[in-house]
Amino acid sequence: MYELLLRKSAVKELKKIPVNDREKIIDALHILAADPADISLDIKKLVGKLGYRLRVGDWRIIYDKDDVLRIVSIYKVGHRKEIYK
Repeated sequence: MYELLLRKSAVKELKKIPVNDREKIIDALHILAADPADISLDIKKLVGKLGYRLRVGDWRIIYDKDDVLRIVSIYKVGHRKEIYK
């Protein structure tokens, strides 16, 4: 099990998401914390940047993980149209 660390800005962005989508994102984060290599999650390495992208419907979660310390750091949560800007 990995520890989830959410930046203050990520928590703020998460609160702005509609409740039903927010619940799906939180469920995906729990799966990510249990096993970051879970094949049921849609994860890709970011190109040209550090970190990974987790897709949950039209929403994206940008994060990085430290396998030695077993920490997953969530940097950004947002809609697919705005997250990469």
